[in-house]
Amino acid sequence: MYCSHFGFTIKPFQINTDPGFLWLGKQHKEALAVLQSGVMKSRSFLVLTGDVGTGKTTLLNALFENLPDNVLAARIPDPKLDLLDFIHFMAAAFGINESFASMDDFIIHFERFLNEQYHLGKTLLLIIDEAQHLTNDLLEVIRQLSDLGKPGANPLHAFFIGQDEFNEKLTDDRNTSFRQRITHTYHIEAIHKKDVGEYLRHRQRQAGAEKNFFSDKAIDCIYDFSGGLPRLINIICDRALLTAYIGSKDAVSAAIISECARELEIRPPIKPPDQNLSPVPVPVPEKPLKVNRLFVLFLLLLGGYFAYLYIPASLGRFYPVMGERRVAPSGGDAENSSLAAVKPAMSVKIVIHFLRDEYEPDPRSLEALDQAKDLLRVNPEMKASVVGYADSSGDPQYKQHLSTLRAYTVESYLGGNGINPVRIDSKGLGIQNPAASNRTWAGRALNNRVEILFHPASGLEK
Repeated sequence: MYCSHFGFTIKPFQINTDPGFLWLGKQHKEALAVLQSGVMKSRSFLVLTGDVGTGKTTLLNALFENLPDNVLAARIPDPKLDLLDFIHFMAAAFGINESFASMDDFIIHFERFLNEQYHLGKTLLLIIDEAQHLTNDLLEVIRQLSDLGKPGANPLHAFFIGQDEFNEKLTDDRNTSFRQRITHTYHIEAIHKKDVGEYLRHRQRQAGAEKNFFSDKAIDCIYDFSGGLPRLINIICDRALLTAYIGSKDAVSAAIISECARELEIRPPIKPPDQNLSPVPVPVPEKPLKVNRLFVLFLLLLGGYFAYLYIPASLGRFYPVMGERRVAPSGGDAENSSLAAVKPAMSVKIVIHFLRDEYEPDPRSLEALDQAKDLLRVNPEMKASVVGYADSSGDPQYKQHLSTLRAYTVESYLGGNGINPVRIDSKGLGIQNPAASNRTWAGRALNNRVEILFHPASGLEK
């Protein structure tokens, strides 16, 4: 929506990690050089730590793009698994399509696999995200696996990416043997205040605009409200550009940044300006839904039974998701889509899934997100409620904040693709209303979601 207004060819602060927007400050370049050196020299264990949103995933993607051809890499996105689940996930990530009844069974097969890859000239690299979730037992298992293979052959190497708690875990006496295998470490911090302006200018240039649309005072406010965390910088700037566009402004002022920060429930970190901490969310009263709650509840209860009666077959078939119904992607552009004939009389729900502790949608949900955009485009009288959720592992206040950011990310995507923001109502409900048990990895994955509920215009009127 705002791209043409400012002369962008693409959203400069978009929700997905795009290698074309890669920006490396001094510490990012140092970290990347350290990690690349460790991988290329086939060192044993590499460790990268940093707070949520400091750019660890960006560095990981940059590292992936420059891996030597002889490195066979496997990635585990969240190691909060029991032993058998972990080894099966690891085996599948390396392309081993086998089932293992025990750890001993896996070790026999994996050692043979290591030796085969050595003779092919390959080095195995295991990459583990969210390493702070590894148990001491799993750390010891990985250490033991790194001992496998013929003498003189390249063993299994591992790259651990985690939050600061991982460093604390490594100090445990039970992890002494593991700690001795670490050859390269790097702790990444938030962007320094003096570099935030260059970060913004880089992303705007990459999006096709030579002009910087953020005033100096606005940049100072962005740092104050984000703590220098790239993730929060992107969210605030995206919101600010949309706000400036709606207000027919040609640039983003400090007042706009302050307004957006209030809407996103973000306040400055409580610490000196030269230090970098994640911002603390401010508990504020929930924004009231612009609906009659009893009426919407009544619609939702009846929706499952009457969905097939009221939603035309032209909408496309449905995929069952967590006992709900999610619209299947139709393909094609909005104007030619079969959605053009849709005039649903009842509420429709689309579910967008997220990776743990991330505000970007899981790539597998992007088609469903486009479906939501198309549905609103061809039904201009329709409105949508966007509600974010998170799993219950971690601080509830942080999860509340994360769910709000997820809901805004979806709202921003729809607004940035031509949907009038007044048609969208968004909020985060944190760990409320879990769709599945939080005791399992699969259940937590289902709970990290945003639900988009589409209502006929009459359903949202007061």
